[in-house]
Amino acid sequence: MAENGSAALPPVEETAPGADINTPTGSGGLCVVCKSDAFIEFYDAKTLARVDEIKLPDFPHEVVLSPDRKTAYVSIYGNGQVGTNTKPGTRIAVIDLAHRTLTGFIEIAPYLAQHGMMFDRAGHLWATAELSNAIIVIDPVRGSVLGAVELGSHRTHFLAVTPDGAKVYAPHRQLKWVSVVDVATRREVRQIRNFGYECQGVAVAPDGNRVYQASSARPLVSVIDPRTDEVAGAIAVAGLGDFPPQLTRLRVSPDKGAETMAFY
Repeated sequence: MAENGSAALPPVEETAPGADINTPTGSGGLCVVCKSDAFIEFYDAKTLARVDEIKLPDFPHEVVLSPDRKTAYVSIYGNGQVGTNTKPGTRIAVIDLAHRTLTGFIEIAPYLAQHGMMFDRAGHLWATAELSNAIIVIDPVRGSVLGAVELGSHRTHFLAVTPDGAKVYAPHRQLKWVSVVDVATRREVRQIRNFGYECQGVAVAPDGNRVYQASSARPLVSVIDPRTDEVAGAIAVAGLGDFPPQLTRLRVSPDKGAETMAFY
């Protein structure tokens, strides 16, 4: 990959494992959501042998771990894709990782089609509710929705919370803009609209110095400066051609490499 136009960005800094509560690290195991078959599977962290599975309601999509790595939350999204979800879900499954059991559900109705999820520093779970044109804030202890931030788009598929817990970045899939939400006030404070192509996956580096935004139409990852919330550079992904498969999920590990699975 080649990065261009990023000389003014803050330096990339290595961070210790666990410094970012939304960057899963650990040796207890690995959990993977199988959305088509509606399972969450558990694997040994060292051998990657499958050790257990739990049947979930149709159609689970995303998984996020609690900051203490004791609980996994799985969004039950619905039967389709963005724009074609005719039976949107309203529940988030709660998984006890130590016992590998389904302990219950968080009901988010009247909000619909929850998908991407992440935690803030107060322990609140943020989730997209794309068919409600919003992202929502959840108290996972009480299992209740605390509020919502209206974003005016029914294509808000993913989100990312900064390591300091101050901001949420929410791209709008198949559109060309990203919402910036202030966690403290639960308000949209900016719309970043200077993207050339559709927005898709999003990730914040664990040091908080860069926000990465994937295009779903080109092999390109835009780099946002979180100090100004402006696009400050781009990374071209080599070898995919001009019209690659969608660049979907993004993650950044503490050692600057790529991390794609949820270890706990």
